[in-house]
Amino acid sequence: RPDNFHTTPSFRTSVQYVFAHPLSLLKDLQGRTIHYTAKVNVKVDAFGDKIKNASAIPGPQGRLAFHNRIQSSLSTMLSDADIRHAGGVNSYDRSCARVFRDVVNIPEDDVEGNKKLRDGAKPDLITYGTSVDRREPAGTGVDIGQHNTFIDIKTMGPTADYITAATDNEPGASVQSRQRKVSPKYRSTLRQADRDYNGTQPGEVGPAEARLDEFHRGQVSGPVVGPYGETSPDLDSILDTCSARIATKRGRFLDREPRVLKQLALQELRRDMLLTIDRGWSALIMNAIPSMTQDRPEHRRRSEAQRNCAQHHFFRRRR
Repeated sequence: RPDNFHTTPSFRTSVQYVFAHPLSLLKDLQGRTIHYTAKVNVKVDAFGDKIKNASAIPGPQGRLAFHNRIQSSLSTMLSDADIRHAGGVNSYDRSCARVFRDVVNIPEDDVEGNKKLRDGAKPDLITYGTSVDRREPAGTGVDIGQHNTFIDIKTMGPTADYITAATDNEPGASVQSRQRKVSPKYRSTLRQADRDYNGTQPGEVGPAEARLDEFHRGQVSGPVVGPYGETSPDLDSILDTCSARIATKRGRFLDREPRVLKQLALQELRRDMLLTIDRGWSALIMNAIPSMTQDRPEHRRRSEAQRNCAQHHFFRRRR
């Protein structure tokens, strides 16, 4: 798709990143302060890893724009597979924010309460898949077939939680760990909202939690994209379901084996998603450059550069 096309700087950045090479784009910027981060006094490293943790960087290519680009890509795939859904550029309803609005009596002027609900339980996509076949074989991840399902997309930088989970010595352990937190977060958020605004007593199921259970019995699909291009099983499950339905459509006029058509469709979807992720991280790094400030030379210590290099190569080997 046109929005996945690389510019020359972004392509160079992506290639250097894939081969664990210091980014030439950041050669003269190491040691500068990165803003819009949860921590203070965060400095630019040679590989741009710390920039990816700056989740609040504004602009058309910031972290939010990256998230929205993944949402749009998934919406296009669901549309190509004829899976009815809400949210995204190809849906009948661009927003999913209203799904809990009628069952949680939060006053409009309660800014904090609305923010908690929005941050903890606002799906990016809702698939209506009661007529969609389940995956064969089943595989891992939340299966959107035969159910209406919430999808909440997560982008994950190389945070402390990411590094801690990666010590499990399992490929993709960090994104899987993040994915496992999505469904419990929805339930705890809605349960608390029931108690605070609907008068639900402990041990009872309130209207907001009951609404959650209407969608895949409360299971939320939480596809996670990691800082090194890794993805969680829930994303693989969505792509697999879409590819099977796209293959069925193509099989009506192509004389090829169904399994061959499915693999071709799956390859296309994976390539499109890879380009979306690859282009998104590159654009985020380039977008962050104008917000950096100059620091004194003594902040650019050799020991810090060596530590960043060792950490980057360690996680690149674990993809």
